[in-house]
Amino acid sequence: MINHSTLHGKPYNPHGAGDGKPKQGRRLTMSQGTVPVMFPIPNFAIWKTVTLGGYKKYWDFEEALERAGFRISELAGFLLARTWLANKISRTVDLVKVTVGELGFSNEATTTEIYARARELGLSLCPAEVGPALRLAYSHQPADEWIYIAMEPIVDFYSGDIDSDVFCVAHVGRGQWLRAPNVRAADCWDTGYVWVFVRSPASSGASR
Repeated sequence: MINHSTLHGKPYNPHGAGDGKPKQGRRLTMSQGTVPVMFPIPNFAIWKTVTLGGYKKYWDFEEALERAGFRISELAGFLLARTWLANKISRTVDLVKVTVGELGFSNEATTTEIYARARELGLSLCPAEVGPALRLAYSHQPADEWIYIAMEPIVDFYSGDIDSDVFCVAHVGRGQWLRAPNVRAADCWDTGYVWVFVRSPASSGASR
């Protein structure tokens, strides 16, 4: 499992130049402060609204991303092709961008704990299509920013092993990427790591 640490005050990318394989990490116990205590429950503002279902075929989406100057890792392209459904109904979703710390964790938390805490706060996991849709909509991403899409991991057999991946929107060097790192339930994430969730219509808070 991943042990996401910080480097010079910024989240360190364990995947390097590619989507990469995670390093082994550790899982914190309740006595170490993993389980958050946060009162009152925060109201998360809408960060971005993206449209889903605008492309009937996955290669049309790939072409749109490439025309806009974005890069797609080989694994992200493979993931997009495996999970695409034709004739999707067009709809919009409101997204919330939060760090692990903003979810109330004072120390590392596992993927499972992050997802559970977000649900407690009224957030939902993203449809997988949010990954490429956000990449297309987020043309001015700050350098060195990595945003992980909170979604049900998708099993792939790309490398010959059985892995589970999520989409990730990243600005690395001079390139803005759609990537698909391997993410497991027990992977540990430092408080500075950024995730995107869907904000339910019932949630309050102004757009920012």
